[in-house]
Amino acid sequence: MIRKNWIALLLLGAAQCGVGAHAFADDAPTGLAKSSYPKFRGDLQNTGRGEGKGAKGELAWSIDTGFDVVFSGATAPDGTVYFVSNNHKLFGLDKTGNGWNVETETLNGSSAAPGQAVAVGADGTIYVPDAGGYDDNNRGRLVAYDGKTGTQKWAYKAKAAVYSSPAIGDNGLIYFGSQDGFLYAITQEGKGKWKFDTGGQVRASPAIGKDGTVYIGSHNPNIYALDGTTGKQKWAFTTAGPYVESSCAVADDGTVYVACTGSMTAGPSYLYALDGKTGKEKWKVQDCTVSSSVGIGKDGTIFTQGENGAFYALNPADGKQKWKVDLAIPQGSSPAIGGDGTVYVAAGSILHALDPETGNEEWNYATTRSIYGSPAIADDGTIYIGSGDGKFYAIK
Repeated sequence: MIRKNWIALLLLGAAQCGVGAHAFADDAPTGLAKSSYPKFRGDLQNTGRGEGKGAKGELAWSIDTGFDVVFSGATAPDGTVYFVSNNHKLFGLDKTGNGWNVETETLNGSSAAPGQAVAVGADGTIYVPDAGGYDDNNRGRLVAYDGKTGTQKWAYKAKAAVYSSPAIGDNGLIYFGSQDGFLYAITQEGKGKWKFDTGGQVRASPAIGKDGTVYIGSHNPNIYALDGTTGKQKWAFTTAGPYVESSCAVADDGTVYVACTGSMTAGPSYLYALDGKTGKEKWKVQDCTVSSSVGIGKDGTIFTQGENGAFYALNPADGKQKWKVDLAIPQGSSPAIGGDGTVYVAAGSILHALDPETGNEEWNYATTRSIYGSPAIADDGTIYIGSGDGKFYAIK
């Protein structure tokens, strides 16, 4: 009897340990890191909004990476900012500009594109889009790195270049597109969950609505709404084309804003406002956007780069112009919006800070070459931006 009781207690203890270990695994952090700007466009909806505020246009620090910086920055909860330079180096820098960089295979053999940025996971892992090279073993990947050391954890291979920046859903799945035409959903262990064939190259970055719907555009040139768990198509909207490189942005009311690029044969470019539930067009505006993404203010105002160097604030109800300012012709950079509403936009070689109500310039900071990446906003209000002059800047 004593021996049977002892065995029963041992089995019960083992079962409890198993339950405890399983619970611990389930409690492991998943999803996107809780910081001001943990991915391209800041949040899952790609609004471009960050919580930090108060930058005055003064240089806090800069570092010379040795080559142009097209990647946009992304921030972690501890203040680390991550980005990649075009000499294949991944950087993790603290608030003073100190930290580490590692030589990686990322971007090996090809250059980055505007709109690329890492995504920071809740567990500290950083996910880097890899454009790939000319080696059949590296045609484009999403690569996971340890955010503390830069050590590679795993790589998920696509069949073509990956210019699309990843998004990490609340369900833990990581979404990204590839020029092979697919939008991929993979686990945080680097295992494929599902993929969706868009019928055209995917250079845009996915947006995730508050209900988990994933929105993506492609060179098809359609906009798709997909169930984030299964990948099943909810709706598709065909733009005037010929392709979509702009990343979708989702407003608080669920409206999806996205642009198609124009051409001499297909006609002008358009910015569309679509109903996020049905895909029905609400309105469209001609020639007031490029391949960059829009920013969405807390009051719903749409901020967008124009093809001719103009920068617009639009009324979300009908797309009518609130104000317009003339800047240099943009290079693909998308605007960011601070916690106080200030709009940060790069045009040419200059980063501008604009009043959201009037478009009046509050300050500007000039680099020495064109800016291709988009501003990122730290929790303390610091603006991070890379430049074609090879430097990465922290502006306070």
